[in-house]
Amino acid sequence: MKSTKIKSLSITFFIKKNYITISIALVFAIAYLTLSLVKHYSYLSGYDLSIIDQAIWKYSRFLNPISTTHVYHDAPIYFDHLEIILILLAPIYWLINSVHVLITLQVASVIGSGVAVYLLAKKYGLKPIVSNVLFATYLAFFGLQFAVWSDVHTLVFAVGFMSWFLYFLECKKSKLSYLFLILAIICKEDIALLTLLISITYFLKNRTKTSIISGTISLLYLFFVMFYFL
Repeated sequence: MKSTKIKSLSITFFIKKNYITISIALVFAIAYLTLSLVKHYSYLSGYDLSIIDQAIWKYSRFLNPISTTHVYHDAPIYFDHLEIILILLAPIYWLINSVHVLITLQVASVIGSGVAVYLLAKKYGLKPIVSNVLFATYLAFFGLQFAVWSDVHTLVFAVGFMSWFLYFLECKKSKLSYLFLILAIICKEDIALLTLLISITYFLKNRTKTSIISGTISLLYLFFVMFYFL
């Protein structure tokens, strides 16, 4: 009973302390989710969403991900882009077989990337009001708006994972940085080039072991993609 009351007080304190940040996140989450769902219900969802949805469904049924809507309709989708993250998303379709889940997850990924930006701003010692302005400005960026509007793409998930990779790299939390690095590079084959460049930059800045390992993982994945799939 006492521990429950302490947890309740902790949550209340957290909300009061961060109510502006939470409000910004909720406003953009509702706006982007509404935008995405209205587009979908208006029959404006297109080519890309159909490919992703069908691929995840087939992975969830342990079938070869050959899409009937893809331009290469007679070949698995990984012949075009290597998006291993779709395999990790497949178990969700065991519980809820709906494209709405993918739309919601993409919005959550965008908001999550903004949270990482906000935490980075706080880590650099910026005032709360400046951190919140950066948070809101980032989420209002036209590029993110267009990404949310343009169906569902693994690159959008990659942005979310890369944001947290950067945050944990900056915080020197190696295990978590490796986790989000791997999640980022398996979103699409070319993301590893970006994480390699980020790792090189951090190595030149801090000479850390984490940046060396992150760069090595990125480079090995690039070689794997180039010499095995391309």
